[in-house]
Amino acid sequence: ISVVAAPFNCAKEAVPGAPGWPQAHLRALKLNLRRNREQALRRFLLDCYGRSGPELEETFIRTRRFDDRELMRGLEYLEQIDLRPRLARIAQDVLVVQGDADRIAAPGSFAVLMGMLRSRQSLEIAGGTHAVCEQKAELVAERVRSFVRDE
Repeated sequence: ISVVAAPFNCAKEAVPGAPGWPQAHLRALKLNLRRNREQALRRFLLDCYGRSGPELEETFIRTRRFDDRELMRGLEYLEQIDLRPRLARIAQDVLVVQGDADRIAAPGSFAVLMGMLRSRQSLEIAGGTHAVCEQKAELVAERVRSFVRDE
């Protein structure tokens, strides 16, 4: 059983409908992290959550503790990764969860991902952002429990 929360990572090329952020967004985030780390993290988290609030502040406090080298390595990984060729080889059932207000995953990526998987179920959550698993934890948890039980 595989559970995928939000679409897979970035594609190497910014193709309309391709999953993930375009390369330019990742490069800009890396540059902004070097210039003003706190401002860049806040802006990114605001994109993830779609609004300010206690969840964003809690995540910001946790994120501030991350080592700069680890953050950069993670972003470099996202720049390089393209999982599209591997998706059709996944034999297990996959639950794909995405919020319809996700500003990080490219528009259309949900449908692209669903089309590449052989055995899939989907959960698109109205009003959910990139942080949908945190924002709608009860709904996501119940759907995952149901998914696992049915398998």
